[in-house]
Amino acid sequence: MIYYKKNTRQYPETTSVIVAMCDENLIGKKLVDEKTALDLSTYAGFYKGELINAKQATEIIKQSYGDENTSFNLVGKETIAAASQVFSITSARKIKNVPHLQIYSL
Repeated sequence: MIYYKKNTRQYPETTSVIVAMCDENLIGKKLVDEKTALDLSTYAGFYKGELINAKQATEIIKQSYGDENTSFNLVGKETIAAASQVFSITSARKIKNVPHLQIYSL
């Protein structure tokens, strides 16, 4: 299962959206390697919204991908596999062998 949360921030001229998804089993962990740290304990609230399955995750990504002002923060093997059904992923940063992918809309 995958945690999904749509984080929004209102600006004077626009609304910014970050679609955050993280494999359920990673919430509460701290991933640290020699170059990067990802604290899924302290920042669990950023990801921890609705619990969905991989098919639902793929549909949400498909519906949101390409939307102006929508970015993605995706963590975990199941989450990345769901995203790969929508767009080609040639590489994702790995932290302690856990894939982490950020896609920004500019």
